[in-house]
Amino acid sequence: MSPNGKWGVVVAGGDLLLNTERGGATRRLTTNVRPDTRPTRLDDDSLLYNEVTDQGRRRLNVVTRDGQISP
Repeated sequence: MSPNGKWGVVVAGGDLLLNTERGGATRRLTTNVRPDTRPTRLDDDSLLYNEVTDQGRRRLNVVTRDGQISP
């Protein structure tokens, strides 16, 4: 869960999925071919996660709950 308790992220099928406190549909935040792992909260709106690139290298990215990704 986020620090404010309004959303949570789970890893399923190698992607990060967003769940909100209100229920409803789960929304996919990432869609990489290789798995995304170790989501860690940064604040109420974003998290840091580990992406494995197509070359097999690991890269840290930040994703917001709106799905905006930045390395």
